[in-house]
Formats: sequence, C-alpha cells, structure tokens
Amino acid sequence: MLAAARVRSARGPWCKSYVRGTPRGPTLGGQTHRGRIVHETAFRTLAYRYFFFGWLFRDVTRGSVFERAAAWRHNQQQARWLPTYMRRWLAWGLLCFALGWLVETALDAPLLSMLFYLPSTVAVPVQAVIGAAWVGFKALPGPL
Repeated sequence: MLAAARVRSARGPWCKSYVRGTPRGPTLGGQTHRGRIVHETAFRTLAYRYFFFGWLFRDVTRGSVFERAAAWRHNQQQARWLPTYMRRWLAWGLLCFALGWLVETALDAPLLSMLFYLPSTVAVPVQAVIGAAWVGFKALPGPL
C-alpha cells in the first residue's frame, strides 16, 4: 500500500515536501535520482519562493550572541539574491502595467484595467523594501 509521508526540511515548517513510497524507497510513481528520494514541492510554495524572499533569511533576534552573529552572516550572504527578486518584481510590475495600458486603450475598459494597474503599483513599494534590505545588509554592521 502506498502512503504519503510528510517530511519537514531543516529550513522549517514552511518547507514541506511529500515522499511517495514505503520506508524501503519509492514505489509506483515515486521518483529516485541516484538512489535518493526526490521531494516534490507544491506549486504554491514555488510561486511564493519566486516572489518573496523571507524564506532565505534567518531570525537575528533569537538565540545566543554567537547564533545571532551566525544568522547575521548568513543573511548577509543570502542578500546576494535580493537583486534577483528586484528584477522579478520589476518585470512583474512592467508586465502588469503594459497589460493595464493595453486593456485601457484597446478595450476602453478602465475598470478592467484596474486589475492590472493595481499589481503594478504594488510592485513599487515591494522593490523599495527589497532595495532597503539589500543596502542594509551591505552597509550596516553586524549585531555585535
């Protein structure tokens, strides 16, 4: 009998994967790669990770002084991905703005175009937050 077991990653409870098969290994639909079980990640998790970067960073306010310093160094290293997230939000904002303009001019539907203009305006403050975080990780000293 096939059973799906829930496995939690070392990153925390938000990173859930499903393993198909028995304790001996995957069977009937489970996938392996060089003898290892391949975890399937849900689409909504992938979409969340594509647009939001919070899962990359560790909490600097918890733990001992050494754990906080290690978390800060980890966060500084992970800050290299923030420009990638800025480009994604820029592309998303420009695409939504272009679709809003197209709907407004071609279909003469200002209410329908609002559905595209709104995400494009939300992309601007998101980029400001990402930029501030990136500059903060590059310029500010550590918590010690």
